[in-house]
Amino acid sequence: MSERGNLALQIVAWGCVLFGLYLASLQSYLLFHSLIEAFSIIVTAGIFLVAWNARRFLDNGYLLFIGLACPLVAFVDLLHTLAYKGMGVFPGTDANLPTQLWIAGRYLQSISLALAPSFLKRRLRVGAVSFAYFAATALILISLFAWDLFPDCFIEGKGLTPFKLSSEYWICLILIVAILRLHRNRAAFDPAVRTWIIWSLVATILSELAFTAYASVYGFANLAGHYLRLLAFYLLYKAIIETGLRRPYDLLFRNLKQSEEALIRARDELEVRVRDRTAELAAANEELRAHRDQLRALSAKAMTIREEEARRIARELHDEVGQSLTSLLLRLQGIEEMPSLEAGRQMAAELRPLVARTLGEVHNLIKAIRPGVLEDMGLAVALDRYVRGYAAATGLRVDFCAPGFEARRLPAEVETALFRIAQEALTNAARHAQAQTVSVTLTDREEAAVLVVEDDGRGFDAEAVRHSRGRPDRLGLLGMEERASLLGGKFTLESRAGRGTTVVVEIPLARAEGARA
Repeated sequence: MSERGNLALQIVAWGCVLFGLYLASLQSYLLFHSLIEAFSIIVTAGIFLVAWNARRFLDNGYLLFIGLACPLVAFVDLLHTLAYKGMGVFPGTDANLPTQLWIAGRYLQSISLALAPSFLKRRLRVGAVSFAYFAATALILISLFAWDLFPDCFIEGKGLTPFKLSSEYWICLILIVAILRLHRNRAAFDPAVRTWIIWSLVATILSELAFTAYASVYGFANLAGHYLRLLAFYLLYKAIIETGLRRPYDLLFRNLKQSEEALIRARDELEVRVRDRTAELAAANEELRAHRDQLRALSAKAMTIREEEARRIARELHDEVGQSLTSLLLRLQGIEEMPSLEAGRQMAAELRPLVARTLGEVHNLIKAIRPGVLEDMGLAVALDRYVRGYAAATGLRVDFCAPGFEARRLPAEVETALFRIAQEALTNAARHAQAQTVSVTLTDREEAAVLVVEDDGRGFDAEAVRHSRGRPDRLGLLGMEERASLLGGKFTLESRAGRGTTVVVEIPLARAEGARA
């Protein structure tokens, strides 16, 4: 059956029940009253049975406290029903006694509902609470039946007494406090259970207000009050008995259910965090692996460049210094074989230029490996001297310009890097470019040192070079780019066949100086 059909069926059933009760009130008001009170007593007893049998594992002190109060409330209501005018159980009594019992029962009920939220987070001592309720009920009954101390609530011919009316208002106020305390602790209840209890309390308040307006126990206001009482206890039945039997985890084990839900949420959050952390670690491992591979590649490049530099120096030593020293050795052997001293002197005189030239070549190699003028005089002076020596050695026309750098010093690593890049670019121009003119320019552009080496040689396909950096003849270009990148600089190579080659290196001085600091 659909939810709408079920609701319609409930409305029809309620209509039939209310109409049947109305017919019963017309036939016998005692029957009507007894049916209403019997239903409330049964519901009250049912709440006690649910709470009492679940007390050992119940984690809701609110329900247990109300359950302990229910037997005494039900007993007082039973006496109220039996004492009702016309029942004949208590001969010689009028409408005052049932009204007194009614007020006593409502005080017990309302005070219990107002105190119950106090035990949501406080340990409830079952024995002490049960004894307190038994003692209070016994005291009320003794004051009614033995001592005659309980105030009058109804006087024949006059109606309700001021005590009864004020008590009804006080009971309503206590029930309002119970609603407010229940709402304040709403997190401890299932939403449906909390709603049913609150509406039950509202119906009880309306019932009490109706009972302040009747002048006769058979009047309409009394009838309306009992209808509202029937509704209030039906809502309590829905909230506690039906929920406790059908969905105990929404009532009896609410805290356990909340703890389980919190654990599930914590588990889900932990799984998400573990998954995110695992992903972060995987990404970090991947990044670390990439850095490790990059370091290995850089190390391999550095070793290759170092070996190439060693081969170049060895080639220079072999081609220049080696040949000169070999020639010098042969001449010395010739001197030893000279027949006369005069001929030896003439040979020694011829050897002097060779020795001087060899010494100059050694000095040039020393300068190429680490020019002392770079440390002493700075980059501009070192480049100027190197360019002049390069022009003299190669026969090329070399123009050098360094405006503003004549007396300026840069960080040592910047000067070294730019000097080496200029060396490599000039060496490439002499060996491969077949250039006639080379231009070397050192400028300052937006807090960066810019080196430009440009030749008018035959040029080459720069795009093809970018895709063949692993070749041995391309290691010089790779070394220049690596030197620039280590200082956060930018290396640009521009070349086209027949159009010459331009090398541009730009190194930010602020970053280099910060790294040095």
